[in-house]
Amino acid sequence: GMFVTAHSSVLNANNVASDEAGVCGTFRLHDLSLDTPFDHASLVKPGKPQCDMCYQLFASYSLLYKHKAHPCFEDGMHHPPFAHPIQIQIPEHDFPYVADALRALAYDVHEKEDGGELFKCLEVDVSMLEITLRRLYTARVTKYNLEQWYEPLQERALAHGARNGTPSSLPAKKKKKKKKNGFVLLSSTCHIFLCSDWLTRTLQATLLRQS
Repeated sequence: GMFVTAHSSVLNANNVASDEAGVCGTFRLHDLSLDTPFDHASLVKPGKPQCDMCYQLFASYSLLYKHKAHPCFEDGMHHPPFAHPIQIQIPEHDFPYVADALRALAYDVHEKEDGGELFKCLEVDVSMLEITLRRLYTARVTKYNLEQWYEPLQERALAHGARNGTPSSLPAKKKKKKKKNGFVLLSSTCHIFLCSDWLTRTLQATLLRQS
C-alpha cells in the first residue's frame, strides 16, 4: 500500500461521529460567553426534543418535527450578536484545507496565537456550531481527492525505478485488475521516493499556493 504521514488526531477522520477524530479533528472550540474551552460532546442532550443533525433544542417534539421539515441552517442564528457565541480555532497547518469553504461562506476569519501556536479563528452561534463543523469536515476531507494522484504517482514511481535499475512492484497500466481496494501496490523503494520527492515537492507546493 501507500504510506503517508498523518497527525494522530486525524487518523480516523472519516468517522464523523467521533469527537476525537471526527467533525472537530484538530479544531479547538472555545465558549466566548464563559471564556472556557467548549466540550463538543456537551451539545448532545439525551431525552430532550433535539435535532440529531444540528443538535438544536426545542421546547416540544412538535417544534422539533417542524424543524426537521426543512434544512437545519434555516433555524440557526447567522449574524452577531450571537446568543451563545462559540469560537472555532483552526490550526494554521489545517487552514488550507478549509480556506476555500470559509471564503465561500463569507466567514470573518482572524488570527490568534496560543501557546506559541497560530490559529485561524471564526465565531458562530451554538445553534450553527454542528452545521459549521460538518461543513468544514466535508471541505477538509474532500479538498484533495487522493484517487486523482494515483496515475501521476504510478508514472513517477515507474520512471524512478527505470532510472535507478530498481524493480518496481507497480503493475503496468494494462494490469489494473491487480490493484487491491483501489490502492496501487508500491515497493519500499517507491514508498521512499514518493514521500521524499513527489509528495514533498509537488503536494506541499500546492498547499502553499492555496494558503
